Amino acid sequence: MLGVDYFALIYIPYLFWMTQEKLSLFKPTNQQLLSVSNFVLFRYILGLSYNQWLTKEYNNFFYGLFQLAVCFGFEEIYTYFVHRFIHNNRTLYRFVHKMHHQTRAESFILAFYMSPLEIAIILYPSSSIGLWLCYFYGINHYALELWYIGALYFFLWTHRGISSTTDDLRSTMAKLMPDTEHHWTHHQRPNYNFGAHFLDKLFKTCYTT
Repeated sequence: MLGVDYFALIYIPYLFWMTQEKLSLFKPTNQQLLSVSNFVLFRYILGLSYNQWLTKEYNNFFYGLFQLAVCFGFEEIYTYFVHRFIHNNRTLYRFVHKMHHQTRAESFILAFYMSPLEIAIILYPSSSIGLWLCYFYGINHYALELWYIGALYFFLWTHRGISSTTDDLRSTMAKLMPDTEHHWTHHQRPNYNFGAHFLDKLFKTCYTT
C-alpha cells in the first residue's frame, strides 16, 4: 500500500468534516459515482508506475529535495500549457475537458469528475513527468511518497469551493489550508486561471475577484 493511501484514509474524512459535505452511500449521484471510479482508476495507474519507479531507487536526502522541485516545476508548467491549449481547442475541450467543467469546483467529492481522457492527457502526465525525468538517475522513495501525498492534498482541497463556515474551529483551520479561490474562479471564468498563480500572472491569464 502506498503512503498516499494511508494519507487518504485520514484526509478524506477530514475534508468531510471541514466542508460538511454529504455523500449517501446508498444513493450517490451519477457524478459522484464517476468521480470515485476515476479516483480508483487513477490510483491503480499510479500504483503500476510506482512499482516501476522503485526499480531504480536513490534515497539521497538532497536528491529527494531536488526530485520534489522537479516534480512540482514540471507539473505546474505542463498543467498550465496543456490546460490552456485544450481550452482554446474546441474539439479537445469537448471530448477531454468539458465534463469536468460541468461542476463548479464546489465539492471535493467531484474533483475527479472528468473524462478518462483527461486522466490520460492531463492528470497522469502532469503528476508523472517530473518522476520520469528523475528516473534516469534514480527515484527517492520518500520524495515519491511526499509528492503523491502533496498532489492529492492540493487537488482535492482546491475543488472544495470557497464557501465559508461560521464554525470557529473549521474557519480557523481553513485559513491554514491552500487558497481555493483561484481554481474556483477558473470554473466560473474558464478563460482565466489555468494553473498556478505565478504562471497565470506571468502570461496575463490571472483573474482575481
